[in-house]
Amino acid sequence: MASSRASNLKLILIMTPVVVLWLALSEWELLQPIFKPLENLAMDWRFQVRGEQEVPEAHIVYANVDEATSAYWGERPFPRSQYAQLARVLIEHGKAKAVGFDFVFSSQAHSSMVSREAIIQNDLVLAELSRLYPQAIFAAFYSGTTLPLTIEDRKKDRSTELVEERLREFPYLRQNPQAGGDTFPEMPTWPIIPAPGQGHVGLIDMDQVRNAGPVQRWVPLFAYAKGPYETLNIADGFFYHNGIGAQDARDLIDQFEGNVVVFDADFNQFPPMPAETDRTFYTLSLELALTEMGLGRDAVTIGEDELLVTDADGKVLIEAPLTDGQVVETNWFSRWDNREFNPAASARIILEQAYNLESATGPDAELLKEQAREFFKMFEGAVVLVGPTDKAMQDLAPTPFDSTPVPKVSVHGNLYKTLMSGLYIHRLPPGVDIAILLGLTALVALLGTATGRYSLWYKAASFGVLALYILAVFFVFSRFQLVIPLIAPVACAVTTTTAGAIYRLLVEERQKGRIKGMFGTYLSPDLVERMVDSGEEPQLGGVDETITAFLSDIQSFSSFSELLEPHQLVELMNEYLTAMTDIVHEEGGTLDKYIGDAMVAMFNAPIHIEHHAYHACRAAARIQQRQAALRKKWAGEGDKWPPIVPQMRTRIGLNTGHATVGNMGSESRFNYTMMGDTVNLAARCESGAKSAGAYTLVSEQTRNEASAVGGELVFRFVDKWQVKGRTQPVDMYELVGFRSELTPDILEALSRYEAALKQYFARDWDGAAAGFEQAAQLEQFQPGRDPGVFLNPSLVMQARCAQMKASPPPEDWNGVFVMKTK
Repeated sequence: MASSRASNLKLILIMTPVVVLWLALSEWELLQPIFKPLENLAMDWRFQVRGEQEVPEAHIVYANVDEATSAYWGERPFPRSQYAQLARVLIEHGKAKAVGFDFVFSSQAHSSMVSREAIIQNDLVLAELSRLYPQAIFAAFYSGTTLPLTIEDRKKDRSTELVEERLREFPYLRQNPQAGGDTFPEMPTWPIIPAPGQGHVGLIDMDQVRNAGPVQRWVPLFAYAKGPYETLNIADGFFYHNGIGAQDARDLIDQFEGNVVVFDADFNQFPPMPAETDRTFYTLSLELALTEMGLGRDAVTIGEDELLVTDADGKVLIEAPLTDGQVVETNWFSRWDNREFNPAASARIILEQAYNLESATGPDAELLKEQAREFFKMFEGAVVLVGPTDKAMQDLAPTPFDSTPVPKVSVHGNLYKTLMSGLYIHRLPPGVDIAILLGLTALVALLGTATGRYSLWYKAASFGVLALYILAVFFVFSRFQLVIPLIAPVACAVTTTTAGAIYRLLVEERQKGRIKGMFGTYLSPDLVERMVDSGEEPQLGGVDETITAFLSDIQSFSSFSELLEPHQLVELMNEYLTAMTDIVHEEGGTLDKYIGDAMVAMFNAPIHIEHHAYHACRAAARIQQRQAALRKKWAGEGDKWPPIVPQMRTRIGLNTGHATVGNMGSESRFNYTMMGDTVNLAARCESGAKSAGAYTLVSEQTRNEASAVGGELVFRFVDKWQVKGRTQPVDMYELVGFRSELTPDILEALSRYEAALKQYFARDWDGAAAGFEQAAQLEQFQPGRDPGVFLNPSLVMQARCAQMKASPPPEDWNGVFVMKTK
């Protein structure tokens, strides 16, 4: 027991570092570049196993600026008037509820190859679009990973220590020290939007730090911007004051009903801008959702861990969980090219259909217009995302469903579906993933490294636990969008169990060597393996066990010793004992000892064997079969052996019961053996077999237990004896052999023997003798015919009847025959 506890303690010490390693990989931020790609891969598997699914709550269509559109529009950057035209026809003809641009129309996005006049005119067209169609949402973008701090940070002391602490917590948020506050994103300039704090603008930023890979999984739902006017990424009037006087500026203001900011030649602003402007920017998908629902930005409430969108009656329409107070995880619903779930059209085709609808002439004009009207039905009531799909624009990334990079505009589409459907990805609370890792590892390792008789079942159970856990991970995600950790717990469980199994293997090999040294001469190699696999230490020193004792002896062995030369005798006995011992081992028996020609064995010690009496009887029957084959072999070897060798016969005795087994002997020399009345009776069975005319004699207990297993073996009740040294009589049975090998004559002999035995117990000596005489002629073993056979049970009982007739037993005779010798 103490040795087992020490071994288990060592096992725990070996497995613990593996667990610590996986905890560090999964939880320690410095190691996330190693671990995060694995977890992201497992996240992709979750989506793929769940499969694609439709989101009826979100009607979204993509207007793709593809290769055909690029060729149609010419050199980049494309004229902004084309985007304005595209949005106009989608809203007017397609009846789209909202149009979102995945393009940033900032002052920094102009080309030096385009004249200032053209730039101004294109911006004025977009400004007109913004004024007439507020459902058009323009993109804003923080370059790199520089997102501003959240609103909650504005409430805190902006000391250097707190800012540095915030940066450690949210590495993707950064303050702009030159601006003295948080910068505005790169975004459309005036006159496209009316004022820095106004206009429909949506962020298209991704959380690059959390994503930690090509798939864009995390998106900030909002960002808070604050700063003086001169720090904003807006046109500084350079484009608008060129050649424009104050009166012209006022004319422009009048032209656009005040919804434009311009500068005169003296850089005077009309109307004047405020010194500072605050604004919360929402992600493009959220802006589209607000527009589609007809809500303003005041419908949004940002809490500590959720973002709510409510209508005028206070009904919650969107309840988005926030991670780290700002970001949300995108739920992916389908492949990009699944046009059933992601309907799309080329921007060029859209414009061409609009031209047909508005300007088609000629004989086919009505047909073209009808086709165009049918075409624009796909946009009716939809949210349209205008994004770059031309590979030359390099705005591509893989998704959980697409290993080949696809347009990133799909991120905004899937996030919009996530917001509208409420199917958010949920993560477990902090600490739960650690508990799962430790719990799963402990359970799998406990089962996977268990030893004992059922160790294989335990190991199978450990695999079953792992399989069930993996199935649960995918099922829970598919059903509830809940992410249960996969890689770290499973990998930790597998590697920890493997480390423990290797340690167990080394320990078992040492144990196996010790057991082989102790029991290798008693047990078959298979049983030694079973003893090691069971993990059961043999109970040494003498314990009480229920066993089947086995004793065998060669008939008239002294004659063999007289007739054979010593080397012949050794050769013969080695061949005989090897064959017989192999059979005992094959049936699960344990060799106790050899005593000259005699062999002593036991079944069910030192390790447990189911149906040990049955296996002992099978061993005895097989030994008789094997000896018959050896007799034929020896007879065929000519003059090598004297005539007595092919006549060799073996008598076997078996008895089942309690016995003391264990290492017995002196302190310096001992042997694993058995003692007790059960063994003594087995010896009486072996010696009494000669008196019964049988070759395998078993006790009633052995016969009953062996017969309970099945009818493969045939037994014959021989007689009721009171053996020498015992007061209680014992029913003795002959093990006749395997039923499948017995001839009809032998079975008839058994039937007649049984009938005669009834007459014998009824004191009908003459009738019994006649019956035994008839049975004797059909017996399996016949004197004179079979080598080495001098008697059989029927002949013995025939002579007994004559003896009883001559000297009848007393009137109270109970049928017991008292043995006078051992």
